[in-house]
Amino acid sequence: MEHVHIPVIDMSAAKAKRAETAARLGAALESVGFVCLEKVPDFDSDELHRMTQWFFSLPLSTKNKLATKRWNPASKNVYRGYFPSVRNEVSYKEGYEIGRALSSCDSRDRQIALYEPNQWPEENSKDGVRFCDFMEKYHETMSNCGMEVMRLIACSLGMENDTFDGLFMKKPLSTLRLLHYPPRDCEPIPQARDGHFTLHCSDHTDSGFVTLLSTFHYGGLQIRDEDDQWVNVEPRPNALVMNIGDMLARMTKGKYKATRHRVVDLGVDRFSVPFFFEPSFDAVIGEVDGEKVKYGPWLVKKMKEFAEYKDTDFGMVN
Repeated sequence: MEHVHIPVIDMSAAKAKRAETAARLGAALESVGFVCLEKVPDFDSDELHRMTQWFFSLPLSTKNKLATKRWNPASKNVYRGYFPSVRNEVSYKEGYEIGRALSSCDSRDRQIALYEPNQWPEENSKDGVRFCDFMEKYHETMSNCGMEVMRLIACSLGMENDTFDGLFMKKPLSTLRLLHYPPRDCEPIPQARDGHFTLHCSDHTDSGFVTLLSTFHYGGLQIRDEDDQWVNVEPRPNALVMNIGDMLARMTKGKYKATRHRVVDLGVDRFSVPFFFEPSFDAVIGEVDGEKVKYGPWLVKKMKEFAEYKDTDFGMVN
């Protein structure tokens, strides 16, 4: 299968060469729909990889204590936390989801699962403390990167630099997701087959605004190209793979593409870390039949299309 080298954006040049960088980003989002971000400030790929491997190497009993209510009835969380791999699903992966640390939550926020508190490992080891500290800082690093990307997108569309800022200023819903794709220890279900490929994650578009993905040195990510063919995305060390979701594509009236992508099983342990840069729950993202559409309820509806959330009760969604 053909490999694709997606366009590269040097984020260290984003301020000095604003117009040029924005134009390159816009051109990439109009065509392939994926870009590679290099020289992202404060991005530490090696430490992220080490911390991700550390978490998934914890005993299953330890990880299950952090699992959401679907997998751990004693848990109060239905969204933030750990979920195990499921044999009879196409999506064969275990994951751990981390939100922004909120300094305060009002009574309404506490009824919304998307604002649940994070579930941290109760590890007193040096690595346990470092894990929590690093992930909170990494969440902030990706939030800063996501905002810069949105500002570049605004510039590329001929808008003011801060056009989208207001959507993300108050309690954004951004999620950091650690993923481990283990080799299958069972026969995959028929839906996980596509010719000679076995899928770890079925083809889809992302739901929201901006995804910032660290693939480390692992292959397995495939995207639909402009000829409607699956092509492999070549891993690029110390860089992020960036794409946009359905909502941002819709807000650009289809000018920028939410490209379909999937993950194929390489028969080895694979780790990746996507960060979903999302607005606040109450951010108004448009109107339908004269009614304002808020991001949170729209996101919940989209998330329920994914296997790991299909039976999830997200609480108050209005």
